[in-house]
Amino acid sequence: MSDNDAEMLEAVGYGVLMENAPEELKERIPVHTESNDHDGIYHALMRMSDEGY
Repeated sequence: MSDNDAEMLEAVGYGVLMENAPEELKERIPVHTESNDHDGIYHALMRMSDEGY
């Protein structure tokens, strides 16, 4: 990921990072999910569904 990715994730209002994202981005984007090797997208979508997104 690059700084452009961080700006995009901040702009959407609900950015989610994979657990294996760079640490500097995880400091900027507070919502994380499991790594891409552990079905992170699935878990993020399930949480979003449970929260009404």
